[in-house]
Amino acid sequence: MDRNRKVMIQAILCLGIFVSVQTGVLPEEGKTGAFLEKISKAVRENYTLAELLQLGKDAASAAVSAPARVSEAVLEANEKVQYGKPLDENEDTSIHPVYAVAGGKVLRAGIRDDIGMYVKVEHPDKISTYGQLSNAAVITGERVKKGDMIGSYDSSGEKEFYYVLEDKTSS
Repeated sequence: MDRNRKVMIQAILCLGIFVSVQTGVLPEEGKTGAFLEKISKAVRENYTLAELLQLGKDAASAAVSAPARVSEAVLEANEKVQYGKPLDENEDTSIHPVYAVAGGKVLRAGIRDDIGMYVKVEHPDKISTYGQLSNAAVITGERVKKGDMIGSYDSSGEKEFYYVLEDKTSS
């Protein structure tokens, strides 16, 4: 069966399900033929041929682009769910709270020559490092949850906020 025919059959089935939900016509167990007859009757009573053609075209074009859109949405949702943002850059103040981007254990809170005061947090598969902090609100060994305040950053200073999220294997 060619691709266009498969897409059209899928669109028709989706249309049938849509109509059955909208009209309240639901299948009885083991009576698929009777169900299809009920759908056919409901379609004839509720939709014109022009409306059905347009619904079919809309469903077919949506079906063609659906796999890519679903894939993009899943990737975006996974990123948003797993890791948050370390700073709320929309705040109108120069002192910004710094947040843990995910839950984990504070590996180190201290001072380094290259990034000043910093906090390093171990997550299940990543390590996040926050530097150039004006203060640290956590200590080494402490457990943090996603969104917990781990320190603050003063944006009125001359140093830029330092943030790195890296795989455990590369750190």
